Amino acid sequence: MLSLLLITALAVQYPQSSKPATTDTTASRSAQAAPRGSSQSATSRQAFHDRMRELWSDHIVYTRSFIVSASAALPDTAEALQRLLRNQDEIGEAVKPYYGDAAGTQLASLLRNHIQLAGKTLMAAKGTSTAMNMQNQSSSQYSNTMRADTVSSKTDTSSRMNNSQYPSNPSSSSKMNDTTKARRSGINNDSTQAKTTATQSTAYAQGQQYNQQNQAGENQVDSVSLNQAIAALKANGDSIADFLAKANPRGFNQGTLRSALQMHLTLLLKEATAQIKKDWSGSIAAFDESQRQAQQMADMLSDGIMKQFPSRFNTKATAVSSR
Repeated sequence: MLSLLLITALAVQYPQSSKPATTDTTASRSAQAAPRGSSQSATSRQAFHDRMRELWSDHIVYTRSFIVSASAALPDTAEALQRLLRNQDEIGEAVKPYYGDAAGTQLASLLRNHIQLAGKTLMAAKGTSTAMNMQNQSSSQYSNTMRADTVSSKTDTSSRMNNSQYPSNPSSSSKMNDTTKARRSGINNDSTQAKTTATQSTAYAQGQQYNQQNQAGENQVDSVSLNQAIAALKANGDSIADFLAKANPRGFNQGTLRSALQMHLTLLLKEATAQIKKDWSGSIAAFDESQRQAQQMADMLSDGIMKQFPSRFNTKATAVSSR
């Protein structure tokens, strides 16, 4: 069920673009065209460096928040997801002054796809990939489903503790041995009893169905779906690296960028796997490692942009726009 909720929110609110991420022509044009705001005063090199680190640190922090909440089906999962997705837009905004609005939007789209694919991978690792096809619900349905899952979970727990309240044939318990008493009870009592019996039968069926879905979902990981999700996630990482390398062939090395993003994904998967297995110390250790690696990647990006546009930066202590 959790996968239904997460992938629904992702697919509805941030659908994947049908257009290719970029082309050689588009990236080259973005890099060679006059940068947006080129007439503005130069930006502090240190401020730009710090801002890029801040954005990628946020990326790691909010990714962890999402992993922790999604793994445990916490009620703040939707909010954690929204903040994480906003971070992708902020990274896109940070490069717009240098590569233009279209390129910044493309980068943000690639990064949002990165989050979507990471969510699918997380759900596949939890063994709940069978619900991934349900992608057409609205955000309100997402919230309602989450609440329904909570209610169903409580119902299921109650049924396991005391199944006697949900008899295998509830209607038999409502039969009256004394037909005279049945006549005296009147139509209203008969109707009330029928409704009660129907409610009990429905609750029992729903509790059993939820229990079966949980057992099938949480205990059976579809290795094919998991491997496909990981492959798509890694391919997206290469797409991000290729986009940046094409936009800035002078400042970015394609192979180095690919390696950096694949390491980022490896650490993300390591953290998510530890969290799912309840290896708390391992999860925290992977998070710490991700933070360090993300700062190195942020420095690579800021250094590359400053190398490409040296006249746009100075050593003065001016600040760049923040959140």
